[in-house]
Amino acid sequence: MQKNAENRFYSLVDIIKVLLALLILLSHFVNEHASDKLPKFFDLSISIYIIAVPMFFAYSGYFLFKKIYAVDEKEQKLLLKNYCLKIMRLYGVWSAIYVCFKLLTWARFTPESGEVISYIHKALVYSTYNTIWYLPASAVGAVIAYFFLKKLGSRGMLVSAAVFCIIGAMGDCYYNITAEIPVIGKIFEVYLKIFITSRNGIFNGFPYIALGAFIARLMQKDNKTYHSFFNRYFFASVFSGAVFVGEALFAKIIVKSNNSNTIISLFVFAFFAVYWSIASAQPAISRKLSGNLRKMSTAIFLSQRIFLSALPGLFPGTIFTVILDEKGWIIGFCWAAACTLLFSALLIFPSGKIRFLKYFYQ
Repeated sequence: MQKNAENRFYSLVDIIKVLLALLILLSHFVNEHASDKLPKFFDLSISIYIIAVPMFFAYSGYFLFKKIYAVDEKEQKLLLKNYCLKIMRLYGVWSAIYVCFKLLTWARFTPESGEVISYIHKALVYSTYNTIWYLPASAVGAVIAYFFLKKLGSRGMLVSAAVFCIIGAMGDCYYNITAEIPVIGKIFEVYLKIFITSRNGIFNGFPYIALGAFIARLMQKDNKTYHSFFNRYFFASVFSGAVFVGEALFAKIIVKSNNSNTIISLFVFAFFAVYWSIASAQPAISRKLSGNLRKMSTAIFLSQRIFLSALPGLFPGTIFTVILDEKGWIIGFCWAAACTLLFSALLIFPSGKIRFLKYFYQ
């Protein structure tokens, strides 16, 4: 384990982020190409992927606000502005790619007018394509977190984040319950007709980015260079993880929720898991390898839809759909993962000489 505080870098975080990106890939593959083909227990187990996006948000919040806390207010606003511009540039690049796929698919298979209108509506209020909603949500969440930090301080920001997290869950995971409440149910009904989901930058991005910002504040007061790998935060992560799994099962089986993406106890789990991965002893791998893993996690996260949705939708009945849907879920997943990993590597490793490739992952 690496113990030098002078040259500390977060190799454990970079390893975890790659695993989380692959977990998202697995869950999307199962939901879209292996539905009802897996044993019920395994199908439910895949739902653990819900930890991925909140942890990505929290890591973004930690690294952004770690920098913000170290500079004066003028520089803070510049850091926030540059962060948002970088995120939205990345969103613009990937939106252009996926919108092109969508247009080509419509050119081959004429869509109904309702489908086009629905897509435009979704693109305006949510995202141009599934999965990459995370990017605008990150920018929106960071701005809101900074606003609450300035107005209420770090603790007030955290309390506000928890409240927004609960509201988001009421409009998503627990909407079956919320819809039955007079007035409140009607408010959520109107909101969802306009904005489609509460899983966005306001009710999902902000809470977890604020959580990461709060961890950054706490880490300023943590005098230890490293905690041991199996420390109290590790065991708190295990315990809170068991709680959120229990809540996820409750939401799916008892509440009959369509998903468990916004369960409330995930907020607590994300705090302990992210704090543990940042504060604990880091695996002794090279800085270069750690940096490449970080880049790969972003590239995997953003490019996976090319092979899961875009190409299969554009070329049905070809190798893209035959392997994904007809050769068994293990072969299908391995195919999707291999294509995504290879494509991600082809973006990253030549980017030292072909600089524009960096726009696809940073």
